[in-house]
Amino acid sequence: MPSRDPNMLDLELRRRCNRAMCAYVARWGRVPMPIVTCTYRDNEEQGQLWEQGRLKPGPIVTWAQPGDSPHNQVPSAAFDIAFIRDGVTEWDPVHFSRFAEIAEWYGIEWGGRWPTPDRPHFQIPGWKPGGTAHAWPAMPEERT
Repeated sequence: MPSRDPNMLDLELRRRCNRAMCAYVARWGRVPMPIVTCTYRDNEEQGQLWEQGRLKPGPIVTWAQPGDSPHNQVPSAAFDIAFIRDGVTEWDPVHFSRFAEIAEWYGIEWGGRWPTPDRPHFQIPGWKPGGTAHAWPAMPEERT
């Protein structure tokens, strides 16, 4: 089971994620509420996810093999989100786009902009396997 613990995130990513979550709620309200569904995931779990849709039944849910995901390092360089309304998970792309607009304001890279979009995924900008990444932009002033 992947960790949902925000304390498993890179410190700067956690700080920016928290600001993005608060700004989302301030702008769009708590319904639906964004929640973090994954921070750290070990290589065994990553392997199971990678096999899905390839060696096991189900849709493909990741393009990263074990060790090649920003979720596989400690501290984690990525988090995934979902949206909850009345205890039910919602996957409406509009919610992800709204959250992404705010997260990108805080310098977080959104997987929804990739050639093969991964809308729930947010990460340290420019992260590549091996842990390389771009420097964080300056933290912007709070938006209202």
